[in-house]
Amino acid sequence: MQLPKTASGTNRREPILGTDNELEFDIIGDGRGIMSIRHDDAPRFTAKWATGDSVPAKFSGPLFTDKGADDGGEDNIHIYDIEWLDDQPGPEETQTILEQAALAIDLWIVYHL
Repeated sequence: MQLPKTASGTNRREPILGTDNELEFDIIGDGRGIMSIRHDDAPRFTAKWATGDSVPAKFSGPLFTDKGADDGGEDNIHIYDIEWLDDQPGPEETQTILEQAALAIDLWIVYHL
């Protein structure tokens, strides 16, 4: 099975530098501007993400927004279309995992842009 291309155009997992487990999250682009994140350790999930001051127009399921440093919202990270592949953890663990995912996305942005 061939992995989808990552945003940098490769077919490999990209470590998220600076996280406790650099391979805990995979960040992948579909080539059409839609970005996704995958958490491979239990509890596993996949989700889409976007940045900016507007919430994606169409999403399903819960939406998690990490407020950025910019008061205007340009630095906000939105994680949406969250699909749990294992049983969803309780509210506190869900919050922690999504905060870690937002940090991984933020570090990915810094590393790739």
